[in-house]
Amino acid sequence: MRFIGLDGLRGLMCLWVVIGHSITMAGLELDKDSFFGKVLGKGLAVDVFFIISGFVITLLLLSKDVPFSKYIKQRVLRIFPAYLLFLFLSALILNETVFVLQNFPEDIEKTADRLKYATASLKDFKLHFFTHLFMLHGITPSFILSNPTYTIMGQAWSLTLQFQFFILAPLFIFILRKHVCFLVLFVMLILASSQFFFGVMGHRSFFLVNSNMFFVGMFSAILLNFNKMNKLTNTNFYSALIIFLLSISIYQWVSERLLAAIPIIIWSICFFIEVSATTSPLQSFYRVILTNRISIFLGNISYSMYCSHMFFLYAVSYVLIKSNTDLAFYTPIMLIAPFLFTVVASYFSYEYIEKYFITFGKNTKKNNVQQRAI
Repeated sequence: MRFIGLDGLRGLMCLWVVIGHSITMAGLELDKDSFFGKVLGKGLAVDVFFIISGFVITLLLLSKDVPFSKYIKQRVLRIFPAYLLFLFLSALILNETVFVLQNFPEDIEKTADRLKYATASLKDFKLHFFTHLFMLHGITPSFILSNPTYTIMGQAWSLTLQFQFFILAPLFIFILRKHVCFLVLFVMLILASSQFFFGVMGHRSFFLVNSNMFFVGMFSAILLNFNKMNKLTNTNFYSALIIFLLSISIYQWVSERLLAAIPIIIWSICFFIEVSATTSPLQSFYRVILTNRISIFLGNISYSMYCSHMFFLYAVSYVLIKSNTDLAFYTPIMLIAPFLFTVVASYFSYEYIEKYFITFGKNTKKNNVQQRAI
């Protein structure tokens, strides 16, 4: 089943992340206790990415009996090429990054954390680069390496988490095929032990610490698959979905904060509109927002945008600070120029790196057959 709005949703969520980072890098303070500070600075958009990943990968594994070696090869070819490009670029400008943060034109609360991670990157560069090179920084405990997840390329804290899910997802589907109750018990065990593993790891980029959003997407896909296979009637499907999403929203609200339920609310609205067979004004509005050319374009380049935007924020900021640019000009330039560079670079990255390796991963088997025939 093709969900027409997922690409657009990814694009808008990526734009959400880029705007939040751009505001603080432009010298504008985001009060962490204010509404906008919480919305833009608490990783809510990234949580939606996790839900989408859980949903898409689960549907993929349920719809196709793909050998693990082929599956993981396609995942690696999908995420590593663009990631490695911008990881190398981010590593190349680490000294300039530290210079920017040490000479930042405004006293921004976020700057102190960023400077801590940048200096940690330089201090233990070889170890940090090695763990990032293979996306091992999310499984590296803080007692082994200081600040392992936000160094060199800070936004990669979520990419290692997604990669861990990609590796574990076939195990969840294997357990599901044994019996759905076994999977439910296994997931409950993981969620119950998350605080223990957080105490061990010291960060939230380890899957056993931060898995709940992936499970939201995963169980949404499982319920949808049961419905398509007639294991659930439409009435039971919608009832189970409402109970599941409402329960997890309340859990997020009570256990963490009200805003923590926003990603699930966003997903619930989008999911119900996608699976609904009836036409409504809300569905028309949904299509206008998520299926227009701009949203789809942003969705296509969203992965490269996510990987690249901090590089351009630091690079442009470095040029402006070295040029002694007045704050009155620094702020508007930082809100516009890095974003434009990011979009252009992401387009080329998507067209000539991402698409190439996606196609290569899909055609590997065909190519091997042709080579043997020759």
